[in-house]
Amino acid sequence: MNISIPKNDIPRLLRNLIRIGTVAEVDLVAGTCRVNTGGNFTDWLHRLTSRAGRSRSWWAPAADEQVLLFSLGGELDTAFVMPCIVSDEFPAPSASADAMHVTFPDGAVIEYEPKTGALLATGIKSATVNPSEKMAVTAPLITCTVTTRRMRRCACKLWRPATARSSSGSHASA
Repeated sequence: MNISIPKNDIPRLLRNLIRIGTVAEVDLVAGTCRVNTGGNFTDWLHRLTSRAGRSRSWWAPAADEQVLLFSLGGELDTAFVMPCIVSDEFPAPSASADAMHVTFPDGAVIEYEPKTGALLATGIKSATVNPSEKMAVTAPLITCTVTTRRMRRCACKLWRPATARSSSGSHASA
């Protein structure tokens, strides 16, 4: 098998192996996007993700998000899209070297900062946890604050640690 590449195509193919571009359009159903790279608009391309097997992750790129294109053989129609490159339009949301920080378009933030050991979720409108079997919360101090216009009933019980239980085995309220 003799595959001949014209010499004038070699520089173009090399330049196209890895390119920077911006997301032009997103197809949420197909999980693909089109990218503008140097004034050229790609066809619909698949994007890379952290997991795509039995365990899967989903995080669609946004229009105008800066991305990398990896093109097999230098042909843009074989490219895969790797999000994302921090840019002036979409700056880094944190300056921590170790934090996991996610900022959403509505202003909500989920962050874990190892330096303080704090997990933070702010700006969310609701949170739902639906365990199928069991839920356990263990901490030396739990604070629950409820604010509502129509509070009909609010029951709050604080329990002493197991070492402070009475001899009968029942819990003593704090």
